Amino acid sequence: SGFLTASRHEQIGSLFQVQAASLDAAAASGSQQGSSVCPGQLLLTNTLESFKRLDKQTALATAAAQVWDDIRSGAAEQQPGLLTRFLLLAYGDLKHFVFHYWFAFPALKPPSPFQQLSATPLTTAYSNLHQQITAAADHWRSSSSSSSSTQHPDLFCLMQIDLQQQQVTTAS
Repeated sequence: SGFLTASRHEQIGSLFQVQAASLDAAAASGSQQGSSVCPGQLLLTNTLESFKRLDKQTALATAAAQVWDDIRSGAAEQQPGLLTRFLLLAYGDLKHFVFHYWFAFPALKPPSPFQQLSATPLTTAYSNLHQQITAAADHWRSSSSSSSSTQHPDLFCLMQIDLQQQQVTTAS
């Protein structure tokens, strides 16, 4: 597992860390203060040649398939951190203290680009929903910032929008 600390500043990127504790499942299950646990996979090779020969595209496709399976099964709704999976391929030459590594963060890509058929501003089409979404996002922001000392801060605000009933609910 790795640890992701979301930046609250536009000019500073978010911090992603893999530490020695990441290799211990029990230690990595608990988060650092202000960080969320990101599930990941480490593929460690014995030789530089095997590192170079490793089929990186297949390994990345497998990691992306796990993310897609988590979305389809609903697991990502229960544990949004599953959307932050990563893959680390590594080889370490311990005699010479030289390390080779390859990080990958799978992203889903549709088979063909999404096409926008039409657009109506949310404020025009669903003024009531706009207010509910804004209120839900404001509530999430205030609860995330006030819970910065909690073990697992929320990095995502998941909302379910029912257009028929004109209701917005958030995942807890």
